[in-house]
Amino acid sequence: MAQMQRARIAYLVHDLQDAAVARRVAMLRDGGHDVRVLGFFRRGTAPREVAGAAAVSLGRTRDGALLARLFTVVFALLFPAAVLRGVDDAKVLIARNLETLVLAARVRRPGQRLVYECLDIHRLMLGRGFVARALRWVERRAMEGGDLLLISSPHFRDAYFRCICGYLGPALLAENKVPAYRDQAGQPPAQVVPLLRPARMGTVEAPWVIGWFGMLRCRRTLAMLGRIARDGGGSIRIVIAGKPSPAEFHDFAAQVAAWPHVSYIGPYTSEDLPRLFGGIHFIWAIDYFEEGLNSAWLLPNRLYEGIAYGAVPIALGEVATGQWLAQRGAGVRLRDPVDELGTLLSALTLPEYLRLRAEVADVARRDVFLLPDEHAALVAQITGASVSTMVEREDAQGEAVRDASDVLIVIPCLNEEAHLPGLLAQQVADNPGARIVVADGGSQDRSREIALEWAQKHPCVHLLNNPAGLQSAGVNLAVRSLGKGASWIVRIDAHCSYPRQYVAGLLRAAVEHDATSVVVPMMTQGDEGFQSAVAAAQNSLLGNGGAPHRNLGRGRFVDHGHHALFDLSLFMKAGGYDESFSHNEDAELDYRLRGLGGRIWLEPSQAIVYYPRRSPGRLLRQYLGYGRGRAQNWRRHRMPMALRQAMPLAIAPVVVLGMLGAAMAALTPLCWVMALPMIGWAILCCLYGVALAWRQRRASVLYAGVAAMIMHLGWSMGFLYELRPFVVRGMKPNATASR
Repeated sequence: MAQMQRARIAYLVHDLQDAAVARRVAMLRDGGHDVRVLGFFRRGTAPREVAGAAAVSLGRTRDGALLARLFTVVFALLFPAAVLRGVDDAKVLIARNLETLVLAARVRRPGQRLVYECLDIHRLMLGRGFVARALRWVERRAMEGGDLLLISSPHFRDAYFRCICGYLGPALLAENKVPAYRDQAGQPPAQVVPLLRPARMGTVEAPWVIGWFGMLRCRRTLAMLGRIARDGGGSIRIVIAGKPSPAEFHDFAAQVAAWPHVSYIGPYTSEDLPRLFGGIHFIWAIDYFEEGLNSAWLLPNRLYEGIAYGAVPIALGEVATGQWLAQRGAGVRLRDPVDELGTLLSALTLPEYLRLRAEVADVARRDVFLLPDEHAALVAQITGASVSTMVEREDAQGEAVRDASDVLIVIPCLNEEAHLPGLLAQQVADNPGARIVVADGGSQDRSREIALEWAQKHPCVHLLNNPAGLQSAGVNLAVRSLGKGASWIVRIDAHCSYPRQYVAGLLRAAVEHDATSVVVPMMTQGDEGFQSAVAAAQNSLLGNGGAPHRNLGRGRFVDHGHHALFDLSLFMKAGGYDESFSHNEDAELDYRLRGLGGRIWLEPSQAIVYYPRRSPGRLLRQYLGYGRGRAQNWRRHRMPMALRQAMPLAIAPVVVLGMLGAAMAALTPLCWVMALPMIGWAILCCLYGVALAWRQRRASVLYAGVAAMIMHLGWSMGFLYELRPFVVRGMKPNATASR
């Protein structure tokens, strides 16, 4: 391994006494760098050092006292002498959260690298009111000159920074893994054998023990665990350890004492972990603090620590923690812990528990432990160095990517003058040597002029007239006209935003996973008004039915996804897109590619942002087309339909029946019974929209239920309309069709 150049790092933090700060300092110092910590403190007196690094106090704040914190930060901004002295000789500035990011941007000097570390998203950042908008504006301004965003969960990047803030800059994922890099042999600590005797587990004498460790800030969790222990009647015991938040719990010990079979043993350090986890069977990995927002996105320390030390995690199935566990086939994943957990534990036998333990033990080491090579790579990327063997290997792969002469990038376009300039600037800068084709389908705005101007300035850009108007036809035409000599084709939709080095990331994924096609997740983002409601609906289960490419998760091989990269030889062997499809042509092509032996990889790190329709009429027309396209696929290939696709088929008949019942109600009130399914569907959708609006704190999202109704109805009408010859004339669907 190459020798890492030593750097002086100034780490600006919100709380010098935060355990997460100490862990980051230790990681940086173990990477061979000098670290000085500057920040505020909240309890007692300010520490003089943090994890062996010198600490400089910037004043005292209190947890939850936002106005007091604001005053302290403003004072430091107006009189930054102490901060300036602390960062004067630093090569790298790391800001732990928004308030310290503003400080770092204020005192930063030319040549200093700025890294924004964000491990939590406060609820004030997520609203639609003046305060939230102002805070996000401050955050964006402070990040403009930054070099790197450091996050602990990919959902922070994709759900907040990309979809809400529009940030498309470099981001580095540094999960809260258990450090194992100090062992020169690269071996993580051995999993701890529980101190409880297995022969007695599940009995009254040795009840099932659930641990709640770490940052204690969720009042709902305490109440929930208390009820579970109380209802268990002694068969379930709760052990709590950590530091309770004074802003959430005024008298934590008294609140714990009010519940039977619940005990609080106080704060702990990393040295206590073997003892703590050796005394429990399960680790509570659920957090309702800022429910639906930060708590739905984070991957907490206790998740990794629990698996490292052999405890079985308990998580909510629909949030990031539950998804992480589901992808690895481990843990207990619930929807309603109070109703489900007691029943589960009362029937749990020793063999079943040992099976859960075995699933935990099977989780890959690299998913849980921070090993030497990953530690070196993380520190190198934070400090701006390229020293580890991992980074050197990535750079070596990148050489083939930087010369993108074997890549054909096709941008189907129709009236996209608002998005096209920025999109072309990004693709030209990121992909030197690539051929970039704008296939214009007859734009009536300035799209053609913009593409022509870029083509005149940059020989790699080409404007191609697409008389058929369809995206599929434009891609096929570009391949026939300019695909000679290319090995890969990348489809870029003009109405989306893309992460930096998007094409390079796709190529790396194709090489690493031996894939012939790479698809990506698509997250929807809207402005105020109806578009924001459509975005909320399309990002939700009600709108997308849980489609893999509409949700962020782990990379895997799939049958279909949002099209991004193709092996051009296989694309041509398949005959390209079928231009008789105006919609759903991507799923139809994926079906044929798989038939030719193609392997389709879903790459979540390259998720894109899509901007939906702005009016109900355009949304309805869009989903009419989607329904017709899916019906065409069913008729041609007998492609099986997922439940999420089959269920909306009933909507159009239900609406017709409901309208007929309402019209006939004048004859007899019993006819209103015919309208009940339609009314129930409408109420369900509207309530779902209200729930989304409450969760996102955005009034415009109230119409998400209406948007979902339009999507369901349009899809159903389009599908049934396309099948009208089969329904009316009794025609049988074609098993095959000539092309």
